[in-house]
Amino acid sequence: MQRAQAGPEITWDDWNLVLDTNLRAFFVAQAVARHMIGRKYGRIITSVPSPALPAMPAGPYGASRGGVKQLTMSLADDWGAHGITVNCLAPGWFKTRQNASCTRPGVG
Repeated sequence: MQRAQAGPEITWDDWNLVLDTNLRAFFVAQAVARHMIGRKYGRIITSVPSPALPAMPAGPYGASRGGVKQLTMSLADDWGAHGITVNCLAPGWFKTRQNASCTRPGVG
């Protein structure tokens, strides 16, 4: 989830909504990992856009994107001993109608 707002316009609620939405996936992973640990096997895949995204006004989104990447590495380290692999897909950037407002004219 993202909200394209300039830094001075981001509210506490905006920040919390984006981070809560994007980082609470941990609890989904935790719930399925409990079953995977018992089987000594499992695969968890997270997803974040590539770091090649053009600059855009989305401070909380960038912070949560970095958080998901770090969370993925942490879970891989923690749960690897239990036969669970945790990987992150980072698809590249491509311009669409939905994200057109995130680019400046002539960029991207």
